[in-house]
Amino acid sequence: MKITLFYTGGTIGMVDTPQGFMPDLGLPEKIAKHFSGSLKDIELSFISSEQAIDSSQISLQHWGQWIEQIRQILPHTDAVIVLHGTDTMAYTAALFRLVFHHTDKAIIFTGSQKAWIEKHSDAPDNLLSAISLIQQGFLGVGLVFHQTLFDPTDCRKVSTENNQAFSSIWQTPLAQIKNNQWHFFRLPEPPVLPQKNIQINPNLRIATIYPTPAFAWENAASLLTDNTHAAIILAYGNGNLPDNQAFLQHAQNFCKNDKPLIILSQVWQSKVNQRYAANLPFTQIGAINGGKHTIENTLAKLIVALSGGLSKQEIAAYFQAA
Repeated sequence: MKITLFYTGGTIGMVDTPQGFMPDLGLPEKIAKHFSGSLKDIELSFISSEQAIDSSQISLQHWGQWIEQIRQILPHTDAVIVLHGTDTMAYTAALFRLVFHHTDKAIIFTGSQKAWIEKHSDAPDNLLSAISLIQQGFLGVGLVFHQTLFDPTDCRKVSTENNQAFSSIWQTPLAQIKNNQWHFFRLPEPPVLPQKNIQINPNLRIATIYPTPAFAWENAASLLTDNTHAAIILAYGNGNLPDNQAFLQHAQNFCKNDKPLIILSQVWQSKVNQRYAANLPFTQIGAINGGKHTIENTLAKLIVALSGGLSKQEIAAYFQAA
């Protein structure tokens, strides 16, 4: 079995330099040495993205490049393990689950809290867990961390301190390792897709607005311009927002221009409902109820929908369908 390791950057392959932690070009040799002779019937190959980066630097252009690289890799390998920084891993995995929905191979995301070269690093165990999952026959896109397999549509980073950096939000994880074997709790549901062949638009501009009690609403209004293709508002609780008529007018104009404005909750396990007077004005102007979607999955779906040229009404139906 041939498994390709696709290195995008991130902590797993970092080394300490006078400028701080930076990607380690010697990571392939370290991995090969660590697993030398211990992986039966497994051939590991290593490919790096065009520019290995800290995952906090990711842009739509990076995602577009990585998608094309993996599309070129897949016909020549049995599985791909994406070595990725934890900061934005859930975002990338959520997008890739939609883009590679049709794959009959495994694309597994993993990384580490500590660099490969650090003492007591979790990197080797996370990589070995991903390899063993592939050996057990898992197909599709998943995220593996601390001996747990997560569904990219329902997970997010929750810790920078513990080895279990990720958590499911609404459902149980897909699987966990027990007694050196993967035990599945459920299978991932097939994604609802607006189109089959997905090519993402690297020039999309999506604004994210996170209000607080000391929020400068005039700054938020400046994001809702003709150059912004969509916006996400992370509201309080069940989707509630303060009464700010000036911002509401900007939001109404934005929606009238057939641009999607998604309302989510800042609370990790909360869905937007319309029982409260505090969220009714945004419903009335045509904002889209994001329901139980995580911010990571919301962004992924918006990128796919906008890249496919869907209208605001079609995007609203897309979010209601899943």
